[in-house]
Amino acid sequence: MNLTIKEVIEATGGTLLQGDQNTLIQGLSIDSRTISPREFYLPIVGENFNGHTFIDQVIEKKASGIFIEKAWDLSKQKEILQKYPKLNIIEVADTLKALQDLGRYKNKQVSPNIIGITGSVGKTTTKDLISRVLEEEFSTLKTMGNFNNEVGLPLTLLNLEKKHEIAVLEMGMSNLGEIETLVDIASPDIAVITNIGSAHIQNLKSKDNILKAKLEITKNLKKGNLLLLNGDDPLLWNLRNEESVYDKVYYGIDERNDFHPADIKEFEDGSSFCVKLRGKAYKFHLPLPGRHQLLNALAAVWIGNHYKMEPKALQHGLKSVELSGMR
Repeated sequence: MNLTIKEVIEATGGTLLQGDQNTLIQGLSIDSRTISPREFYLPIVGENFNGHTFIDQVIEKKASGIFIEKAWDLSKQKEILQKYPKLNIIEVADTLKALQDLGRYKNKQVSPNIIGITGSVGKTTTKDLISRVLEEEFSTLKTMGNFNNEVGLPLTLLNLEKKHEIAVLEMGMSNLGEIETLVDIASPDIAVITNIGSAHIQNLKSKDNILKAKLEITKNLKKGNLLLLNGDDPLLWNLRNEESVYDKVYYGIDERNDFHPADIKEFEDGSSFCVKLRGKAYKFHLPLPGRHQLLNALAAVWIGNHYKMEPKALQHGLKSVELSGMR
């Protein structure tokens, strides 16, 4: 994380109850089980749990400081202050919002190009493919595993360092408004929608509502930004004539797309295909079986080419991809 307490207070609007504002916070954890001595503990409060319950445990593990919510039990607050007079303690109105504010602050501080990825399926694979390709020529941060929600995305952003040029962020949702929250923390320069399926239809009732939720990723796109869409998906293809300030690009296996493959060959352990880059055909090898993986790979190749990467680097990045662990 590498922010001073002074910077944290600036980012969150919090109050330093005790400690030194020049203290450097080198890491932040929301998990009392894995916290290390160099980290601050930020207790998340949910419907059925309250992270403040574990404050004594994290102090026993030598956490360098803690956050607490202002509304948390006042008697407990006084007890902690009296019991641990040398502990750094920052008070905030809402710990989840504080986490998101910190992610936003770190994003603005480093200011990488942001690639945001959403879709009903294929988000994590597409994220892994895009980031692996970009790593050939750029210092790239990517979403950890599938940390793609209102907690996971800001935690990922806290890993940003000055060296990072691009951040590839997965953005998940189960209801309307959730992706909008994520893009307000990290607005994409390039947004990718992999498909519109029936995941979360129990909450959103229809695929049209799922599409509406996914399109929240475009909320902050402006002129010069890009929306990359799977043109083989009928609902996404239907957006092609809608006016927008940003540019839309379609990728897919169907030749009607702006970016599509030729000479596809499928094997047990992957596939090969050709695409045209700058007027010349190049062959790619993908070590992941299935046409759906080829589709995800097209998005990665297009984005790498957009960033003017050398075709050899694109080819090497794609053939050496390793996927994040599944849920």
